[in-house]
Amino acid sequence: MKASGMCGSDLHQYPPAEEHARTGTGIPASTDPVIAGHEPCGVVVAVGPGVSAAEAKVGDRMMVIN
Repeated sequence: MKASGMCGSDLHQYPPAEEHARTGTGIPASTDPVIAGHEPCGVVVAVGPGVSAAEAKVGDRMMVIN
């Protein structure tokens, strides 16, 4: 993985400006796990036996979008 995009649903994790100033992180304190960024991109380094060359091969650049 080289990078990950952020979309509107990720931005809901960010508090208003006054809360950001208080926490200093931009992400509110939460007891639940939060993984921001769900559109990863990177370079294929290995493929499994169920992956055809048409789907992906080592060295291909990939991005997951949903």
